[in-house]
Formats: sequence, structure tokens, C-alpha cells
Amino acid sequence: MKMPRLRTILLAPLVLFGIFYVGIALVVAFSDKTMPPATTELEPPRIIAIFGASGTAGDGILKAALADSDVQIIRVFTRRETPRMTEGVAAGKVEMTIHMDYMDYAPIVDQLGDVDAAFWAIGATSIGMEEPLYRKIHIDFPVRFVEQWLIASEKDDISFHYISSSDISE
Repeated sequence: MKMPRLRTILLAPLVLFGIFYVGIALVVAFSDKTMPPATTELEPPRIIAIFGASGTAGDGILKAALADSDVQIIRVFTRRETPRMTEGVAAGKVEMTIHMDYMDYAPIVDQLGDVDAAFWAIGATSIGMEEPLYRKIHIDFPVRFVEQWLIASEKDDISFHYISSSDISE
């Protein structure tokens, strides 16, 4: 009995895969199935929440939200106030809340139920920071928020946007 050649052993699976791939491509190409057009247009977020609006990335989000006519209410949760926040409050579009403990959302949970989109821009550089603290800021804080928001939300269609501001500038 003669042993098959190594080339035949290696090429046979490739040839079979190629035939299978071409067959599937032909079936898909000549299929009459079409996707129906989208019947509903997505609503832009009307009420948003921004965490970290005192930093560079968060301030940019706040600036864009203030200029967006679709956004009716901006809820800013912050540890410190900035001039842009003050201007937004004076204009009636920003609701600012000083919030210090990002592991506890009980004091603000009543402000989260009608929020359509949340922008998370809280962060710190890892340079010189111990791993447990970095993890707490970048993982534990936002995860705890999302857990509480999902419980508090009155809406089915909400979105969470995690913004990393590594090397960000004006």
C-alpha cells in the first residue's frame, strides 16, 4: 500500500474549503432575500447626564450638548463647578449636582430615571497611580453607575458612552 503524498494531504482540505466558500457565495449572491428598510428613525437624546464635565473631555461634551438644539436637559454630576456649567445653569439647560461619592448613587437616583444617554468622562492618568485605585476609578465607578441607572431608568432605549481621554487636549 502506497502512502499519500504530503502535498495531497495538505491541499485537499484547502480545495474542499474553496469549493464550499464559492458555493455559499453563489447562494448568497443569487438569493432573493432583501432587508426591509428601517421603519423608525432613532430619536436623539433629549435628556443627558454627564459625569466628569469639569475635565477636558467632559467639558467638550458639555460644550457640544449646550450647542445641540435636540438636547433639552443636561444633568451634570460633578465634584466641582466650572464657568461653562455656571453658564449652562444660567441659560436653563444645565441642572448641576455636586456629587462626591461615585460608588453611591442613592442621593441622585431620582435624577436618573428619565435620562436618555449618559456620558462618562471621569478618569485619571495611570502614571504614578496604584492599580487598585486606578481600577476603582476606571472600572468600579462606571460599573456601579450603570447598575444603578439600569434599575432607576424608566426607558427601554438608553445609551452609555464611556470616554477615555488619554492624551486629550483642547
